[in-house]
Amino acid sequence: MNALYRPGPMDYIPQFINRKHGREQIAYDIPEMEKYLKDTYGITVYQEQVMLLSRLLADFTRGESDTLRKAMGKKQIAKMMELKDKFMRQGEANGHDPKVLEKIWADWEKFASYAFNKSHATCYSWIAYQTAYLKAHYPAEFMAANLTRNQNNIKEITVLMAECKRMKIPVLGPDVNESDLQFTVNSKGEIRFGLAALKGVGEAASESVVAERRKNGNYTSVMDFLQRVNLRTCNRKCVESLGLAGTFESLDDLRCELFENSDFLERIMRFAARYQERKASIQTSLFGDETVSVEESGMEVPEVQPWSVMQRLQHEKEICGYYVSGHPMDKYRLESRMFSCSTVSELKAIAAESKASKVTHYLAGMLVQADCLTSQKGNEYAKVVIRDYEEEMTLFVFGEVFLKYRHLLQPDYQVLMAMQGEVRQDRFSWRVMEVHPLESVMEKFAKRIRLSIPVSRIDAGLSERLEHLCEEFSDEHKVDLDICVTSGDSQTDVTLTMRKGLDVASFCQQLQSDYPDFPLSVSR
Repeated sequence: MNALYRPGPMDYIPQFINRKHGREQIAYDIPEMEKYLKDTYGITVYQEQVMLLSRLLADFTRGESDTLRKAMGKKQIAKMMELKDKFMRQGEANGHDPKVLEKIWADWEKFASYAFNKSHATCYSWIAYQTAYLKAHYPAEFMAANLTRNQNNIKEITVLMAECKRMKIPVLGPDVNESDLQFTVNSKGEIRFGLAALKGVGEAASESVVAERRKNGNYTSVMDFLQRVNLRTCNRKCVESLGLAGTFESLDDLRCELFENSDFLERIMRFAARYQERKASIQTSLFGDETVSVEESGMEVPEVQPWSVMQRLQHEKEICGYYVSGHPMDKYRLESRMFSCSTVSELKAIAAESKASKVTHYLAGMLVQADCLTSQKGNEYAKVVIRDYEEEMTLFVFGEVFLKYRHLLQPDYQVLMAMQGEVRQDRFSWRVMEVHPLESVMEKFAKRIRLSIPVSRIDAGLSERLEHLCEEFSDEHKVDLDICVTSGDSQTDVTLTMRKGLDVASFCQQLQSDYPDFPLSVSR
């Protein structure tokens, strides 16, 4: 299957499966081909089979069959035509039908440039078995290793983080008392972010932090950390990055918000440097052998406002390279799933085909950049960069659409965009038609909620819970609630008449929390 799952050969996968299970008769274009195709049910899968069959059917020498393999693999057209003439001529001389030979050659051409040799496919399969075993029996360790391997590839990291979430493996942010240099797994089976991956920290500083912790035990406070760690490798910039990334959150003396205050950071760094100098001198230290707390140091700790969820995530993104503890779009995950029909990657694929369409595509995402500009003709427009969970793309908003929605085109704003593709001067682009804040799309667009419930799950408790939720989240927004009762392949739809309206977003979020296995959808 490894060798089959390649462009060209993969067209034969259904046929291969049917033949293997006896649902389709195994047939050979020429009976003699059974000698080399019996093991693969009459389907050419490996490069070696092409080589062997060329010798069998057309008396190719070993060298000529290898030349054929290379020519097909590298798509050397002139050489392939020369070899095809030889194959047809010598194949006919051996008594084979020219039409059948033509079909065999066409099949070879179709797949040979992508085909594996048997040893290659065997190695890949062995690796696949090994990695599957590791993922099944050591899931956290396996995912931690993959995260470390791809820590500089934001697209791969996003996919891996989603897979960790699906596998219910928590991925925790960096911690000065638990993190190693790279992604590791703690005693609870959780993945912990590595220190060396933090922007502004680096490997040397990370090694210094970890080595001191292993030698003399966990850090008890930020001040204890600063008075013990090697400040030549773990400098001011490093400490700032560690603080903003939340690595000190398990220590309760200084909040992470304080590390945005450059004056305070400078003062504690100077204090820590003086402390280490005095402790290292031959004179008796003023402080003795114990570390000094922030209260004992006499420094005044400024008051700071706690970060909002968005601020915390932005610092995470800046220092870690991506969001670890969550995603800015998580708050509107339901709205994104219900009303966004496309992803950035899907829209890019459509653009690559350069086919204009009047079909409206909806994209939910966060504006990571929004610039209001002026054209050479003096017309205002916006250049925005929108990011969904995986990728980002640049869009331009012109004319009346810009004037109508310019107040929504702000950095960090989460929006739902409606757009259509168009081709102008042989260039494809997306034309933005509408922009809506994600926080209000439920209230604005939701007209019908559909909930599917297996008949075996219906009881008095469920009915009471649904009635309670309808009352708890009553609102002025009118919406129909369809209950689809399923039993095997049959289903029965019941529409509930709502005496009041509903706060759709809150109602659906609670429904998903209470009954995560019940399919739920919201439509316009």
